[in-house]
Amino acid sequence: MFESTGWSLEDQTGASEHSEGATIVRSVDGDSEVGLVRQLEFNSDLQRMSVVCSSPQSNSLFVVTKGAPEVVFSLCLPGSVTKEARQQTDSLTKAGYRVLALAHKPNLQLKWAKALRSPRELLESDLEFLGLLVMENRLKKETPGTIEQLNSADIRTIMVTGDHVLTAGTVARKCAISRNASQLLLTTVREDGVVCWTSLDDPSVQVSLRDFSLPKFSQCDLAVTGAAFKIMLDAAVESSQINQPPPSLADGVSFSNSNDFTWQDWDCLLDKASIFARMSPDQKQYLIESLADRRGCTVGMCGDGANDCGALKSAHVGVSLSEAEASIAAPFTSHTPNISCVLDVIKEGRAALVTSFQCFKYMALYSVIQFTTVVQLYTINSNLGDWQYLWIDMFIILPLAIFMAYTGPYHKVCNRQPQGSLMSVPVLGSILGQSIIASGFQIAAYEYTARQAWYVPLKPDSDPDNNIQCMETTSAFHFSCFQYLFIVVSFSISKPFRKPMITNVVFTVSFLVLLGLTCMLVLTDIPWIVNLFQFSKLPIDFRITLVGLAVVNFAVSWLYERATVALELCWSEGQSLSDITTKQGILLVSLSFLACSSGFVWLLR
Repeated sequence: MFESTGWSLEDQTGASEHSEGATIVRSVDGDSEVGLVRQLEFNSDLQRMSVVCSSPQSNSLFVVTKGAPEVVFSLCLPGSVTKEARQQTDSLTKAGYRVLALAHKPNLQLKWAKALRSPRELLESDLEFLGLLVMENRLKKETPGTIEQLNSADIRTIMVTGDHVLTAGTVARKCAISRNASQLLLTTVREDGVVCWTSLDDPSVQVSLRDFSLPKFSQCDLAVTGAAFKIMLDAAVESSQINQPPPSLADGVSFSNSNDFTWQDWDCLLDKASIFARMSPDQKQYLIESLADRRGCTVGMCGDGANDCGALKSAHVGVSLSEAEASIAAPFTSHTPNISCVLDVIKEGRAALVTSFQCFKYMALYSVIQFTTVVQLYTINSNLGDWQYLWIDMFIILPLAIFMAYTGPYHKVCNRQPQGSLMSVPVLGSILGQSIIASGFQIAAYEYTARQAWYVPLKPDSDPDNNIQCMETTSAFHFSCFQYLFIVVSFSISKPFRKPMITNVVFTVSFLVLLGLTCMLVLTDIPWIVNLFQFSKLPIDFRITLVGLAVVNFAVSWLYERATVALELCWSEGQSLSDITTKQGILLVSLSFLACSSGFVWLLR
């Protein structure tokens, strides 16, 4: 805006409150110039800034002030601000424009040296109103879509800003932060310090916070100003100190700075308000802390200025939209200057959490499968060979455990959160159930091997190395290799938090290559491989049956894991089994499939 005037800054020396040097502002033609003597920096609590200037033409000092209209109006002489100016301010802010008021003190009756030392209150008093600076507050094109996705995911969105409450209310309606456009109630503070609630569209409607429990106000949105925020917070603190019971629901339509506003009302305010305007940095920080501590919310904060630093640090997840001061306080800094990055943080965070749980479960099942194999072989004084251990640990487990974490987040934000605790029924139930399935099928494979007509049991030798090459070890190794491969697919759940497994190209290729190599180890008799892995010769039809049994094992594991996900959904949403949808009900049929597989294992025995 300064550049549009055509004036220029010259000899800028960073004048401060104690500097006697002046920056010169000169007009285009050079005929007019103004010296900046002292800067009174913007203060978020005062909501204004000023400069003391000198005019070489008149050899006098004057003060120019800009700031929030309601603040600047209060600093002006009584007759300086007209009724039309106030009405125009309300009309412009209600239309969504960002409005600043300009005022000046044309003849500062102070000497140069005294002007540098005078208190701010003296310099910014008895001003004359000049006019309004109006800026269009355009929404970025990404904002409405981002808010819509957050709303559809049942993620509550709150606007916390330093702008005028009417501007904030209009912008909130445009981007759907205020979901109910017909019921937006604003706080106003009267001259006697009483907080009133009025409708944005009909100022004659005044209600109490406790009236929000009534049906006609149950869906309304609230817009709270920083001044009202302070009054109601002070009143809640005073009420808790006096320790008197709250008034009845029929009492009053407003709240004063007394004990009639309680912490219960404060909690109601936190639950209902979607707009907080004219908020100071400390108020922003306290709001974040109240939502987290009193309401138990997981709070994310998105900001771009120094005024947001405290709130960004207090939030569970802070995202800075700039690389200035806010980026120091926030754990995340976005290179895209719009709030669409919030969706990326949510999707990536949820996918990372689900992935870490899936990796944990895979490593747990890897241990269970190998433990079952080794215990069975120990009972006959045998064990896996060195190359068999190496193949399992280095060529199967290591690449799959690494590459399964490369699956990206799902493109949509789900309306539920992933399981957040390892010590929970869904996670432990999945691990326990999969352990039973894996161990049961491995025991079944062992028993199936021992019942074959050509089976020759191991005759233990005093040298343990001579006990490795036997039918039991070969059968157990072949079957367990397929279990290691198939269980990772069972755990690779995709939506609603991760992309389908096939989109993870590295993982998919690694899995297919390892599956092909494992089939080659099991179904072929290449001499050097047989000698290297110390295999015993098994009939080819038996090995094919063993592969088929591994496929059945995979089917049971896959269906059980899907059933666990469905039950986890019921668990997280507090549903009963009768509330499960048809799709989820189909998944639960896998439990009966599990029972059938148990009968299959019993028949093998």
